[in-house]
Amino acid sequence: MANLLLAAGEVKKNCRVMIYPDGTIGEILACSLACYTPDGWELVTDQPPPIRGDCGDGGERSRRRAKRRVEQLIKSNPALDVFWTVTIRPGAVTERGMQVGRTDYKAINRKVQQWLADRVRRRGLMYVAVYEYHHALEDDGLHAIHLHGVSNHSALRMEDSGQRYKDKSGHWHRIYNLPDWTLGYTTAMYMYGKRDQAIHYISKYIYKSDEPVGGRWYLHSHNLQEPVYRYYDVDFASLPGRAFTIPAAHCAFKRVPVDAIKSVVLA
Repeated sequence: MANLLLAAGEVKKNCRVMIYPDGTIGEILACSLACYTPDGWELVTDQPPPIRGDCGDGGERSRRRAKRRVEQLIKSNPALDVFWTVTIRPGAVTERGMQVGRTDYKAINRKVQQWLADRVRRRGLMYVAVYEYHHALEDDGLHAIHLHGVSNHSALRMEDSGQRYKDKSGHWHRIYNLPDWTLGYTTAMYMYGKRDQAIHYISKYIYKSDEPVGGRWYLHSHNLQEPVYRYYDVDFASLPGRAFTIPAAHCAFKRVPVDAIKSVVLA
């Protein structure tokens, strides 16, 4: 149960350090005001809670948050080593004879969720996935939907497709299929190269659609490891990093280089 505070200043900190499960520092974010409440505390106040939203930016802030969240989850789980895509073929029919349209989000999402949940339960599948609209329009005037994801190869059935992909460095990579997905086409490939670059590439799919497909930017399993946060009091002015102001909040923030962690911890 959270402890109760009499005033925000008694416990709030002005620096948050994100730490991945392997102990590496993911981000150091400092604020000119004490704005971070450490875990286990609850603010007692007569003031109404702040109104949260996207400040009229058309959802751009929520998109950026989703992109960061996808990157954090994948970085926190090195076992996610296979990138895959699943689509719906024209005229796809379920085992019960129900047709699944390529543009029918509800029907597609129902089958996707069943497919993923079954493998989480039976095989320990871990995943982070992003829906995307096809560019071309279907006969009904809507965009078809497909799904990109990353998972642990140990929980996937993968068959060599016989095809290969040549990367920018001239290296060839095997392309696999996922025969468990019976409603359409699949491709899968082991992540290669620098992991950060691969993660950034995957998270960019959030920017491929003008709006979140079905109202959500991404999906993820609930068996993933998460980063943890540590909070500190620091001298904001003395920390390295470029400050950017948030006029509406009457404060400024700095993204502090991770190699400056000693100056944060020892402040």
